[in-house]
Amino acid sequence: AAAIAIARTGDGAAAARLQPLLADADPAVRTAAVWAIGRLEGKELADAVRPLLEDADPDVRLAVTKTVGQLADEGALDALTRLAVDSDWRVRVNVARSLGQIGTLAALPGIGVLAKDDHVNVRTAAAGALLDVPYHFKKDDVLFALAEDARPQVRAATMRPLAVGLENRNVIFEEHWLAAADSSDHVKTAAFESFAEASRRVPAGQPIRWQGAALFYMKGRLMNPESSVIEKMSAAALLGDFQTEWPRKELVDVLFDVHPLITAAAIHSLGTMVPNDSTARASHEAETPALICRVLDENPAAATETDIRLMAAEALGSFDADVARERLSLIH
Repeated sequence: AAAIAIARTGDGAAAARLQPLLADADPAVRTAAVWAIGRLEGKELADAVRPLLEDADPDVRLAVTKTVGQLADEGALDALTRLAVDSDWRVRVNVARSLGQIGTLAALPGIGVLAKDDHVNVRTAAAGALLDVPYHFKKDDVLFALAEDARPQVRAATMRPLAVGLENRNVIFEEHWLAAADSSDHVKTAAFESFAEASRRVPAGQPIRWQGAALFYMKGRLMNPESSVIEKMSAAALLGDFQTEWPRKELVDVLFDVHPLITAAAIHSLGTMVPNDSTARASHEAETPALICRVLDENPAAATETDIRLMAAEALGSFDADVARERLSLIH
């Protein structure tokens, strides 16, 4: 209880008071002390925490494998790598996450072991850990294998690591296109999110080939009658992140869609969209608030679906227009 209370103070200087508890005979105390040091980011205690990676108690190992990642303790890499075969899958998940947080090429061997783990949560964590590991061809070997995993959540977790290099590339990984056509909506959504996230990193006004191709593909999925509701919804919600006027027509076309979640997602994108072209931006800012108000007035789903009204309120707040302010006062 004392260790937890010290952590809740948020006072990093208080972390030193926790060191004696690391040698306590009770594993619950050791666990709490390690957790508290991680919470306070007490990096000066990294040397004292590290030996507990070999603690006999699984709960202590669970706590310390998380904390060494929070402390970005490179000195713990060898011990973490040995724990990649720990008997407790929860510990192995934390090992993967901490190896990613430490984020050096020296973490790659341990992540490679975890990428072949029998437990789906461990493989998922290994895929996510690759996000912060510097580029190396051996990293791609591990990542591409995980992108073909039998479990959708593992394939989905590879999307952000795959997208890391997109900003400086004029092509897109084939794995992204395969994911965009995946049988799982979860994987498709993750692929779209990675496209959008990478697009936000591209300097304004400097579209590159993969960005245009991704945008075109997502617009196609939004307008395809055979696409699932989830796929359309994720495409609609993320198209606004491309900061261009190109998807505006498609988003407007689905504002009166039969499914309210798609309408709400399209409103969200229209609210976040900031076209690079000044003429397109002026047109967007002049026309879109009135269009959103029209959805509230004419789309029957707006009267019953909170998501539509919520997205409309948020979107209208991003426009400096009289019609937006008037409608917001009525919503209030």
